[in-house]
Amino acid sequence: MLKRKLPSLSQEMQASLAAFVIAILVAIAGLYSGLSDIFEADMRHARDTMRAAPTDSDIVIVEVDGRSLQDVATWPWPRETYAKAVAELDCLGAKQIAFDIEFSAQSTPEQDGIFAKALAEAEASIVLPTFRQVNGASDDQVVSEALPIPELREHAFLASVNVLPDANGQITHYGFGTVTQNVPRPSLASMISGTAGDITDTFRVDQAISPASFDRISFVDLLDGTIPAAKVRGKRVMIGATAIELGDRYPTSLYGVQPGVVVQAQAAETLIQDRARSDVNQVFFLVLAALLVLATLISPTLRRYTLLVLFGSAGIVGVTALAADAVHLPYLQLSSALIFGVTFAIAQRLIQLLQNLSAARFTDLASGLKNRRALEAAQRRNPKLAIGTVRIADFDQLDAVTAGDAAGQLDQAIARRLQLLAKSERIYRIEYGVFGWLIPADRDDDLDGYFSSAYSLFNAPIELSGRQLRAVPSFGVSKDTVSDAVRASDFARRRHLRWSSAANSMTEESQYEQAILTELDEALETGAIYVVFQPKLKLPSRQITSAECLVRWHSPSLGQISPSEFIPLLEAKDSIDRLTLFVLDEAIERTRLAASLGQALNLAVNVSAQLLSDQTFVDQIADRLAKIADLPGTPITLEVTESAPLDDPQVAQKALANLRDAGARISVDDYGTGHATLNYLKDFPANEIKLDQSFVSDLMTNQANRVMVSSTIELAHALSFEVVAEGVEDAETLEALADLGCDYLQGWNIGKPMAWDDFAAMLVDETPTKRASA
Repeated sequence: MLKRKLPSLSQEMQASLAAFVIAILVAIAGLYSGLSDIFEADMRHARDTMRAAPTDSDIVIVEVDGRSLQDVATWPWPRETYAKAVAELDCLGAKQIAFDIEFSAQSTPEQDGIFAKALAEAEASIVLPTFRQVNGASDDQVVSEALPIPELREHAFLASVNVLPDANGQITHYGFGTVTQNVPRPSLASMISGTAGDITDTFRVDQAISPASFDRISFVDLLDGTIPAAKVRGKRVMIGATAIELGDRYPTSLYGVQPGVVVQAQAAETLIQDRARSDVNQVFFLVLAALLVLATLISPTLRRYTLLVLFGSAGIVGVTALAADAVHLPYLQLSSALIFGVTFAIAQRLIQLLQNLSAARFTDLASGLKNRRALEAAQRRNPKLAIGTVRIADFDQLDAVTAGDAAGQLDQAIARRLQLLAKSERIYRIEYGVFGWLIPADRDDDLDGYFSSAYSLFNAPIELSGRQLRAVPSFGVSKDTVSDAVRASDFARRRHLRWSSAANSMTEESQYEQAILTELDEALETGAIYVVFQPKLKLPSRQITSAECLVRWHSPSLGQISPSEFIPLLEAKDSIDRLTLFVLDEAIERTRLAASLGQALNLAVNVSAQLLSDQTFVDQIADRLAKIADLPGTPITLEVTESAPLDDPQVAQKALANLRDAGARISVDDYGTGHATLNYLKDFPANEIKLDQSFVSDLMTNQANRVMVSSTIELAHALSFEVVAEGVEDAETLEALADLGCDYLQGWNIGKPMAWDDFAAMLVDETPTKRASA
């Protein structure tokens, strides 16, 4: 049965779908945990705050305030006090008089009679409170019920004054009524407003109605008869306690703790103004937001605009919600949808960031090609495939030619050429000038033909920005690791082969290294190893007074052997001391010869850092230096590479100090490529530092390197070091370094490494005038 291969999802789509699932789960968790309700309450608070303002209300509050408690009588007041208040309000023309004060206990028969008579004679509608106390959240667990005494009930309507704190203790909802003595009673707000409702229903008190909306009369002022009739006539009057001493206070979401009578007035005003709003459930908008996101993700056209569509829609719904608030339409609960939207946006961005970070780990940033780590991962997924690599000869020179082009263009051009060979396999940039890929399984049995085809791909020059570049490749292959494949291509380059396998290269490399070690002594005796001299220009005199001694090896059997091959090998095999003493002996002989011709010559000899802990070697150098103590100046400089590790820094420093005392100049070679700082070197027994050519070669185009070179020269001079700059390849760099105060210059613009006779001629013929015009 044929199976259809489903198209793979893009990283962007994967991130979006993962973010969608996370956002849905977070929103659902918010619903079940109640967090979305808390967020909704905060949102409602903010929305109510935007609308909060006093309203034109016909509710008047007669408040039992602190002044009334002090001036009227001792609390609880006699019932005749309330009778006087009812009579006064009735006289002033109140339409309705509602009490939020309990009258469930008998007073004296006389006082109760006076109050009952006042209620019976009043033309205004009278409302007295009733309530029941319940135990816990269940209304079935009634603890007690409170009703006015029978004498008072005969002349008044009864209304419930029960309030319903939310889970957070605030009063935001209010009921349409309750049951006392098995009789349904409307709530005080329902009675005052004349709004009927099922006593099992509740409504949300509009928190935007400010307590300042209600005119207030102090109870004592009412009794004193100082209230104008216009303030009461035709209005609904609510009488209740506002004095802190009497309690009866409740927290509200917008205006803090308020007296119970004010809460009752807010609830009544909510019904009077028809501001008791229903809610559009959170789940509705959550589902709507989720469907909207899914629709944009499914649509190829809208997918890239998912967040724009989501938050654009959220903005429209938000404006709609505020408009609905303004005209008291159903309240739109948006918290879950907002939690979903914000979570989706954050999760999507975080997942994409993680994807980008992961991709960066496997991508060469300059070229955009996948890197060595990515090739190693691909090889682990396809362990049966061999790894092919190519080393481009003189890649640094090709890169220098294209230095003005965008970064990575040369890498990309070579990758395009290799792609013709790799077919569907990806090309990887392993390191500078080295590229790799996985060799298809069907080419594994004819690697010679495969790499012959690969080599032919580079017969034609590479076109780049109008230039034609000739790239010379050396290929390697390994069935094991990328490192083995790279070593194979390096071996092929050294041996001038088109390609080499890791197995062959390792065998041949071992044989090659053994041949070097075997021939070393003979080469030193026969002249196969010889010394060349690269001149140094002294500033500001611009005379040639010194040179660096460099080693060359031309083997009759192995051909020309690069110092980069045999010097690390000799160091690894503890044979570098013989070569170093050979070069030092040559340098001493040449300085004696120069002295005999009247030249005070200084020659620099490289010393491996590992040799400084060998006291026998240090003594051998000191003995040789003692033999030229009679020569003018300081004939020998010992260059120690700054990037090379010192086995024992204290021993090495002591050795260098002894050699300096024996008559040698001490130079820190390749300064800037290792870990030493000028602060470290201030206690180091050196006379000069030698700036690595990597800082000098692009001095004219790299401002950062120019600043580094300038500051290094300045600080070095402050610490009494002289400074040598190597890698001076042109006249412009020479003049720039001269302007910066450098002491010595070395590089091809001064002179290439040369035989002694050619160098000696420069000592005789070189003049400041000639060098200045070079």
